[in-house]
Amino acid sequence: MSSSNFKSETDRADLMVRRLDETEHRGRVWRMKKVMASIYDENFIASALAATYYEEARWCWISGAYVATILMSQVAIEEALRSHFRMNRKRNDPLVRTVTVDGASFRQLIDQAMAEGWISATRARELHRLRKMLRNPYVHTKTGAKTTDHSAPFLRETSQSAQLGKILRPGFETGSVVAEAQEAIQLLIRSFPYLLLK
Repeated sequence: MSSSNFKSETDRADLMVRRLDETEHRGRVWRMKKVMASIYDENFIASALAATYYEEARWCWISGAYVATILMSQVAIEEALRSHFRMNRKRNDPLVRTVTVDGASFRQLIDQAMAEGWISATRARELHRLRKMLRNPYVHTKTGAKTTDHSAPFLRETSQSAQLGKILRPGFETGSVVAEAQEAIQLLIRSFPYLLLK
């Protein structure tokens, strides 16, 4: 690639980023104010990994990376739970006897935290909703559905096409990835400091 082509490609990329910044600025400000401004300066102690995931989830939300917001919100909460169990396990605890803390699923971590009274049943329901209703559809998509109509397979509703519809047509009949991301980030912001206080 010649230096003149590189310069023109760099200028083109710079222009694209500037235009995106101009069009997305209001949305980013709204997202920051909507769910994050009230706790933005709050300090709390977390494991380095959990804290990193927490910050990345917040920046995904601000940037408008909605699916990433959902996934990172779940990962941050899961790591906060896992870190708690790593630091507080005894050899005869049920989680240690049945499965290692590192090998426990998010569901197992939530259930164990509730069983120990670390989180309430209400918080456990919220975390299970994050796991099942917000995260799982994006990470466990299915490419096919059972149907008897073999004449038009491209019309079959699949979880993959439903999720794509949420992303490409937010607010239409399939729901909205924006609303799901907002719910996930709000749950993260409400839950994360609480999980670290116990």
